[in-house]
Amino acid sequence: YSKEYHSGLTLLNNRIKGAIESILYSTPSVGSSPEQIKLKGNTFSDFSSNAMSFSSLGDSLVLDSNTVLKTQATGYGIYTNNCGHVLIKNNMLRGSASYNSGIYTVANDKAYIYNNVLNGAFAAGIYSGSDSSFIYYNTINNTAGNGINCGSSSEKLKIYNNIIRSSGSACYFVNTTLVSNALIDHNDHTTTGTNLLTVGGTNYSTLSAFQSATNKDLNSLSIDPQFT
Repeated sequence: YSKEYHSGLTLLNNRIKGAIESILYSTPSVGSSPEQIKLKGNTFSDFSSNAMSFSSLGDSLVLDSNTVLKTQATGYGIYTNNCGHVLIKNNMLRGSASYNSGIYTVANDKAYIYNNVLNGAFAAGIYSGSDSSFIYYNTINNTAGNGINCGSSSEKLKIYNNIIRSSGSACYFVNTTLVSNALIDHNDHTTTGTNLLTVGGTNYSTLSAFQSATNKDLNSLSIDPQFT
């Protein structure tokens, strides 16, 4: 499905298989940006690029309780760029092929990302580059990269109550300023690699080292969740 302008669209309980880009919303050539877009309960499988892709929307994009099954390499599960308020919740992303990122948000006004389950091979489970990002209650098992990547454009960042197991860093922050301004706590960070957490060019192999250096994640844990 591809559309250049359509406000008030709701897509419920569909199954979409074998597309290049399953849902694509792009910048309108005329008129105002589309608003009030909702996708709930849909299943996307065997796509070769992105399952859900949204660029330059107005307010109120809701992606709720969708399932993404990735069997072909590259692309994103959920991609949002330059939208207003974005709510990404209760989605499941998994598969045998690698993703660029499971959930990718950049240049949005606000991105709320919570209660999602990501299980598979991702360059990053969640990539956060929106102006304000709120990342809560997600479960991430990433066999190919970092759990959460945070870019420099995330001016207001909150990372709470996530369970993360990754082959790279559980959380990667692009610079120290980003961490200093962020609220990060009550997470469970684990890695099968060497670096548990990374800030810019500094790697921390233990949670206690990260806590001492940043005064963040003071109530967090580093206990293997034993995903099966």
